[in-house]
Parts: sequence; C-alpha cells; structure tokens
Amino acid sequence: MHEHSADATGHPEVEAAFDQARTWAKQAHNLQLLTVYEQRIRRAVDKNMAQLKALQTERKEAASEAMDQANTPVSISPVPRQTYGRRPFSSPPRR
Repeated sequence: MHEHSADATGHPEVEAAFDQARTWAKQAHNLQLLTVYEQRIRRAVDKNMAQLKALQTERKEAASEAMDQANTPVSISPVPRQTYGRRPFSSPPRR
C-alpha cells in the first residue's frame, strides 16, 4: 500500500502522480548530485574545446609559415663547372 493512507484517492492517475512526487522527493539528493556532475562535465568539455581550438590555431599558423617558407625563392649561387681532369660530357662521335 502507500506510505500515507490520506493519498488513497481511488483514482489510479492521482495515485500514480502521488507516487511520482514521493519518488522525486526521496531522490532529490541524487538529482542534485546529477546536476553537479553535469556542471563539472560541462566545464571540462568547455576547457577541452578551448585547448583544441588553441592547438588548431597554432597548427594552422605553423602550416601557413611553412608554406610561406616553401614558396619563398631561394637564392642559388652558380656552381662552377668542373671537369675533374676529363672533358665535359658530349655526344659520341658519329660514324
């Protein structure tokens, strides 16, 4: 039966509502804990998202800098042609 006989109304819907109300009242502490846990998780997610965005920004900047360096023309000084005691390569004589 029910905890309070005064709740016995003879109407199943009303009694079900009273049962739900009693359950919520008994579980109020657990519900409060759930909201605290949800807040902690939300803060951790927000912190992790901020770290992710900072890392992505840092990586994009590094990639952009690398591309700029790769696209910068490099000054190449001419290398003198050396024969090392042999004549430079040429086509073989025709027969």
